[in-house]
Amino acid sequence: MALHTRAGISTSQSFCSPARISMISLFRQLATAGSSGTPGTNKGRGLPQKKPIPNVDKILLVGSGKGGVGKSTVSVNLAVAMATAGYRVGLADADIQGPSLATLLGLRGRRMEAEAPPAVGGGRPRLLPVEAHGLHCSSMSLLIPEGRAPVWRGHMLTSAVSQLLSGVAWPRTDVLLVDLPPGSGDVPLSVAQSVPAAACLLVATAQRVAVADVARHVDMMAALRVPVLGVVHNMAAFRCPACSARHPLFNSDALGDLIRTADLKLLAELELEPGDAQALDDGRPSFLACPESPNTAEFASLAASVARLLQLPPQPAAA
Repeated sequence: MALHTRAGISTSQSFCSPARISMISLFRQLATAGSSGTPGTNKGRGLPQKKPIPNVDKILLVGSGKGGVGKSTVSVNLAVAMATAGYRVGLADADIQGPSLATLLGLRGRRMEAEAPPAVGGGRPRLLPVEAHGLHCSSMSLLIPEGRAPVWRGHMLTSAVSQLLSGVAWPRTDVLLVDLPPGSGDVPLSVAQSVPAAACLLVATAQRVAVADVARHVDMMAALRVPVLGVVHNMAAFRCPACSARHPLFNSDALGDLIRTADLKLLAELELEPGDAQALDDGRPSFLACPESPNTAEFASLAASVARLLQLPPQPAAA
């Protein structure tokens, strides 16, 4: 039986087909069905209510305000480090227009599919997350062909990210990491306003232009009343392959100044490691592929700090 919204849209071909979903069509339908990201509401006014995601205990946003600082790399490796420590971890890629999860986790060619339609009750089938490296994942890169650009704006973007968060059949999850896109536009704003995030983890380099964007992200989170868990200083230094001397990558203390003035916690300092970057390009999280990298120990420490600050139980998977 086809499902219909109040807008008269049939979803039988997208959700209820046993074949893979035509996600471009699906999100276009969502975009015309209502303004809140839920088909059929059609309210068009006011801010969305924060609604818990079923089966998800804690939600951690990972943001930067700036593209190109390694936020997705940090998200992937932190998620894998937490899963390795025994936590049940989900990872949602909220960057609709620049998704990277499929590449970083070796999932190119894999696709999210829909669960079987409910026999009774008329509920809407959800998407099934893709499993990799102990994680359950959702991303636009797992929904549309590689190289296809979703040329969307406004409500189409917020509807898409709503589907990738609340429209996924997450299994029991201790923490869901949400990799935010750069900036303070529709998508990060929609995420922070629609789900009860426990905190936001910021990723930054010491470059002044990157720190300025991170400062704006701190201000945005304060306005949205989302606590900032702390800062990951990425690309803090590189090591000379000849003598192993450690050299700062940016000769600026702008990030240190921000951490002090905004009273933030510095949770990790990561080095620029060519081996780590190559592993991720090959679809292997560097936390697993490069055990001798200094960043691997730093990610393990970061995972322990995040678990402690989020007040996660010590051994949830074994409990």
